[in-house]
Amino acid sequence: MRVCGVELSGSEARLAVVELVQEGGPKYIDLSTKRVKLSNDKSSEAIKSFKSAIQSFVHENSIQVVCIKDRAHKVKFAGGAVSFKLESLIQSIDGCDVKFVSPQALSSFAKKNYAGTPTGIPGYLKAAFSSAAFLLAAQE
Repeated sequence: MRVCGVELSGSEARLAVVELVQEGGPKYIDLSTKRVKLSNDKSSEAIKSFKSAIQSFVHENSIQVVCIKDRAHKVKFAGGAVSFKLESLIQSIDGCDVKFVSPQALSSFAKKNYAGTPTGIPGYLKAAFSSAAFLLAAQE
């Protein structure tokens, strides 16, 4: 199964595609597209372009599930309005299941996951990778 982990930060979606390999661990798939940015959240053309880019990415890379790192809705560290707009656009993609994982679950998973993050993965993709790896581990 191929899973795309997503971390929403500001007006961009950071994408890490991971699949479960026979050797038993999650394998990071290094693709050329690692981020999709919404250029203007007030422009309907930009919003349609973002959704089209994400939808194409999901279908071209045979992704069955998208796992988004959840953000707080209220409190001091709440996600911005634009990130929730991006989240809803991702949820509206046809033919793909969307799941969420809490930061607390990822933190607990990181403590138990001895393999850690693969070398060579960019630092800004670590949370997206962890989201996908967490979901794959939960599916086993």
